[in-house]
Amino acid sequence: MCEILPEQREGGNICIEEKILQCVAFDQDAFRDVRIIAAEERQQIWDNRFLRELQECSESEFIYSRKEMPDRTDQSAEILKHLHIDNIVLLGSSMDGLYLEKGFPVLDTNSEGVNETDLDAIFEFKGIDILQRMPDDVNVPYLLVKESHFPGYVLLQIVSCNQNEDKTPEYFEPKVLQAHLALTLHTSRFYVSTYLNAPNGESFLPKGPALSGVCEDELGIHQLDYVAVLTMNDWPNIASSFIFRQRPSGWPTKEIIEEMKNLGCGFVATGHDESPMKELEWRVSFSALEKRLLRKLTEAQLRSYLFFKSIYKLLLVEPKCLTSYMMKNILLWVIETVPLDTWRFNNILQCVLALVDELAKCLQTRNIPNYFVPKRNMIGHIKQNIIKELYKKVWNIQNDVLGTIFSCSEMVQFMAIREVSLKPLYQKCSGLSLDEAKMILSAFHYIMYLVLRLYARRYQMKLTLYTLVACFSKKCRSLFSSVCPKSAWYLIEAIKLLPDVSLVRFSAEDGQYVLHTLGMCHQVMQVVTTELYQGFLKKVISDQEYVTNDQVIAIPEFDTLVDWVDMTSVWSGGQPLSSDHIKTSIQLD
Repeated sequence: MCEILPEQREGGNICIEEKILQCVAFDQDAFRDVRIIAAEERQQIWDNRFLRELQECSESEFIYSRKEMPDRTDQSAEILKHLHIDNIVLLGSSMDGLYLEKGFPVLDTNSEGVNETDLDAIFEFKGIDILQRMPDDVNVPYLLVKESHFPGYVLLQIVSCNQNEDKTPEYFEPKVLQAHLALTLHTSRFYVSTYLNAPNGESFLPKGPALSGVCEDELGIHQLDYVAVLTMNDWPNIASSFIFRQRPSGWPTKEIIEEMKNLGCGFVATGHDESPMKELEWRVSFSALEKRLLRKLTEAQLRSYLFFKSIYKLLLVEPKCLTSYMMKNILLWVIETVPLDTWRFNNILQCVLALVDELAKCLQTRNIPNYFVPKRNMIGHIKQNIIKELYKKVWNIQNDVLGTIFSCSEMVQFMAIREVSLKPLYQKCSGLSLDEAKMILSAFHYIMYLVLRLYARRYQMKLTLYTLVACFSKKCRSLFSSVCPKSAWYLIEAIKLLPDVSLVRFSAEDGQYVLHTLGMCHQVMQVVTTELYQGFLKKVISDQEYVTNDQVIAIPEFDTLVDWVDMTSVWSGGQPLSSDHIKTSIQLD
């Protein structure tokens, strides 16, 4: 789907552009495992708190006999009596690991806003068979899948044991299931913030596929959509191409595809916007499968996507057309098409370009195909002038992906850890000798090593004990190692970039090798005092110089740096990072 170009300007055995991009860290670079565990704990809490009560409430005759339920035929009422909530599945970027959020700030001044994310709470209804062909014997009512004229959408025909074959087909309406969900949630202790009775006394029905609400936990505030879904165990015929199509990259593997096939699909209670039968249609959904696929991404694939998603979030949300879901589909198509060895940590820029190229091609052809149902064009309903305007924007981005990333990184809304201004750093390095450029890049990699260690401390402070215990039981090394793996990676890269290896040395102490970085700490200090550096260490160092009335000439060892950060945090009314305040100091080392 796209051509991978040669790597950018090489500096000896390094790519300067790639090393500059490495001076940006997303939360997932270091703490994705923590977030995934926290997401799983959130799912477990929902199951423990709500699932059993909602199952029982949804089976109650009181629900489907309430006057607020929309008018329905006897056959539809019979189907409804068989349906009950069987499962709750939380979906969204924070659940599949593709979230774009800032981690907890190191300087806890209590002034930073919390993250706000979107979550989908999928309420899976079961109790009735959904089939794709008529069985020989009909002993119980069931729903028969009928494809709509709009790819990716179906109608669910009601078939009962006493049905007259000459009778006009009757279809199960999405609004009936939506009302069933709304009344179940409203009747139980589960709170739905947007459920109201209409002023004129008519029953309230949500617009679109979802009700909505909100919840909050240690990771932020989550805007929730509550979605009613019917589930089918079989793989839908409408998505047969996903099973059998050729994949140039060999991903997903045959084993993964077979695993996906056995999971079936869901039917979301919403129709196509342009369909004359919208009120009867259901959208085929593969949300749970997408979550499994996305959790299999490599670090390089994930990092490439986060730069791509940042471009979308900051530059392409207007005019309204594209969605995060479409961007995920672009990612999956590109991974399926380009060679897997393209996705390398030292080739991120070209991977981002591949994603931008694919988006440009889709806009040019006015077709973003759904990954599971390619015939479903997800922008088919968008006006041509809007797509044309977006294509012009993406075309400009294509011609300068690196410059676009630089521009995005300067925006307040850029959701990443960035201690340096990227474009000035690039300009600075471009005008220096190779050794001089490597020295500066080494200093910024060492800064990222320190910063990520501090972020790990803040995570230990902010997470609930419940989540911390889960992280420890699953051997989450990003929290329970003296140096988290990504911090160690930045330290190693900083040393590899050094043109003068005498700035670091090893010594043997008590049978162990100890790394001494005093020379590097002096070099880092020289960088921190320049205009290139824009991180919080500047304030920390300024506070120390004010207290000691002495100039700081080197970044201190980590434990001392923690004390410095604590002083600045406390002065700002925040919480310190010292181990006395950490809920658990257990380490896996």
